[in-house]
Amino acid sequence: MFSAKKNKVIFNNGKKHRSKTQIKKRTLPKVGVRTQNLHPKNRFSFLSYLFYLICVLAAGAFFYYLVFLSPLFNAEKVVIVSDTKISDAKIESEIEGLIEGKIWGLFNKKHFLFLRSTKIENHLKDRFKSFERVSVRRDFFGKLRVEIKEKEGVVVMCGTDNCLLFDNGGIVVLTFERSELYRFSEVAEVINDHSDIVIDEGMGVVSKEYIDFILNVRGALKQKIGAEIMSIHTPLPWASEVKVKTDQGWLLIFETSYSLEKQLDFLSVILEKEIKEEDRDCIEYIDLRVKNKVYFKLYDDCNGSGVESGEQFVEHPEGESEDSDSNEVDGRNFD
Repeated sequence: MFSAKKNKVIFNNGKKHRSKTQIKKRTLPKVGVRTQNLHPKNRFSFLSYLFYLICVLAAGAFFYYLVFLSPLFNAEKVVIVSDTKISDAKIESEIEGLIEGKIWGLFNKKHFLFLRSTKIENHLKDRFKSFERVSVRRDFFGKLRVEIKEKEGVVVMCGTDNCLLFDNGGIVVLTFERSELYRFSEVAEVINDHSDIVIDEGMGVVSKEYIDFILNVRGALKQKIGAEIMSIHTPLPWASEVKVKTDQGWLLIFETSYSLEKQLDFLSVILEKEIKEEDRDCIEYIDLRVKNKVYFKLYDDCNGSGVESGEQFVEHPEGESEDSDSNEVDGRNFD
């Protein structure tokens, strides 16, 4: 049936089988030991994922620094664009007081995400009454641009040490020391206040009519009688009377609640009909505060002319005007 040879076994079907020495033994895995075959392709995928994760974390850290920590988006520099008479340093100090510090202990108030332009604008207008318009704009590269339009100061009232700047509505828009008066004397009419009463910014002390009177009196007086105003005085900031010293040495006393034009018309009539031209150097004062009457006083025996001294008054030559009160009492004072 079959034949056996050395190291060989031949079956009847004629097929040749391997010898025992040629049969390889199978190696079985040890019980409890798990094997893993890391294919090169799997190793590449893991490294790619790790590299991607590192890039994402680095980009996030860079973005956080760029947006929240770098000065690029923080108001590190304040740029003031204005011709205001208030110093830039003082304005910057007010702004810094609003944007200093942190929110929740993490984020700077200076950061553009948390900085509120409207809050700064309202604060500056409330703090400085002379500001008519404030515009705050956030620029890149750490700049905060502040544009300011100041109210037009038209009248200055000065006491011994301090001065008030009024706008055309009679509101105090600025207080400053008299030593700084030179900054305003070219653009505003100056009144000397003899009361030294302290008044705060933002207060409405005088009326718009008062301001208009002060602004018009210089030009009107020059046109009517050719006199130049040397100085203007008031006993109190809210007094309705003003005293004007002219280049001829006269003291003219006006009532600001009464028509300037009518007072100057009456003054012109008095100078033409009651006081001779050669005696005008002797005028001490002319008081125009009482409607339809003019009080005036000449210096005693001025220049040896024998001019009558003492106060005199003259009724308006055209009689009482329609808006006068026939029973009006002379309530003048010369404080």
